[in-house]
Amino acid sequence: MSQPVSQIKKGTLLSCAFLIAGDCIGAGFIGVPVMTGPAGFWPATLITLITGLYVVAGGLLYLEAIQIHPDGANITSICRRHLGIFGTYLGAITLILMNYYFLGAFINVGARFLEGYSTQIWNYTPSYPLLTFLCATLFGGIILIGTYVTDRVNFILFVGLLATLLITIFGKGVQVKVENLQQESWYLVFFAVPLLLAAFNCQTILPTVFSHYKERRNPKKVRALLLVGLSIPFVVYLAWQWVVIGSTPISWLWRAYEVGIPTREGISLGELFADYYPSKKNMLLIQKSFHLTTFFAAVTSLLVLGIATVDFFADLFRIPVEKRDGRKRIPLFLLTILPPTLISFQFPLLFGNLFNGIIGTCIIVFLGIIPLWLVIQIRYLEKIPTIPLLPGGKGTLWVFGILTFFLFYLEGVALIQ
Repeated sequence: MSQPVSQIKKGTLLSCAFLIAGDCIGAGFIGVPVMTGPAGFWPATLITLITGLYVVAGGLLYLEAIQIHPDGANITSICRRHLGIFGTYLGAITLILMNYYFLGAFINVGARFLEGYSTQIWNYTPSYPLLTFLCATLFGGIILIGTYVTDRVNFILFVGLLATLLITIFGKGVQVKVENLQQESWYLVFFAVPLLLAAFNCQTILPTVFSHYKERRNPKKVRALLLVGLSIPFVVYLAWQWVVIGSTPISWLWRAYEVGIPTREGISLGELFADYYPSKKNMLLIQKSFHLTTFFAAVTSLLVLGIATVDFFADLFRIPVEKRDGRKRIPLFLLTILPPTLISFQFPLLFGNLFNGIIGTCIIVFLGIIPLWLVIQIRYLEKIPTIPLLPGGKGTLWVFGILTFFLFYLEGVALIQ
């Protein structure tokens, strides 16, 4: 039996911020310092800050468009109202490509984690399809229950992620050297932008978070929610870059960058990084905490992207928000979890440059093009009364548009490179 919207339990600022942060900090975060490392720590810090601010601006534009719609509105209904048939297809296709790709990646990481631990504990390795099905069923089942339960579980897992990450970063044995932090090659920093955009990408969860946030009709608190949610991954990425760049030689970072280990086989980065721990005991502790961090990051992202995709399909099929639980949630859940599970079987084969370039382009479209297009349409063409969440008027929109065009250029260069 469906509940009235007013009786559905809502999230707090912190729990909703953890949903945003959980969407950002996926298992791929471990590759960030490998992409930024050859440029040096200070160039990496600056480009991480600039990329984060760009995503904040795009998120505020998207939330400005979301806030004039009823609870439960998602990209399809928003674009259908303001951007016509082309904008609707553009938004829906880019979202589903991104979400299926990343959900497949996170299911893959979760299955590999279960594979490693089943071998260690029981000295038995189940088949990979079975582990994939188990991972999708175990954590996908949480998505099936509903947004509020997913919010609570994500909160617990995200605390675990932060705890294990602190052990990994600040555990005894990590030796950050000042001379490693002082190396600079500024021209290399732009090659890291596509990965950083993916690392900060939270647009797909914003409609769900907005509907779930109990202070969603207060513009100041909505703005604060996004800032808090994106500040968490910014601090995490900064700390992670500090420890990796500061404790490993530049030659190792170049080798890892060329081989592509962190972006293709993220967990194996722990073994390579362990070479620079002088104490074997500390090295084993750091390795275990690193593996747990990777697992928590994959599962929290799986949960968050899962509920975002369920809400996308519910909006696509025009199911009211108060009827998205119970039996009607089952087909939405199956549409969300089955295709990525199948994708995860062949996931390593999808790491080709062409497909990565397609996903990178989708991210820029969703982070930049669609929010900018929506706000221009709402503010200046339809002249709908709204409270701007991103200050600065047309000047800010011009700057945002120019940066978006530049990002398309960088994505093309990165694809060729």
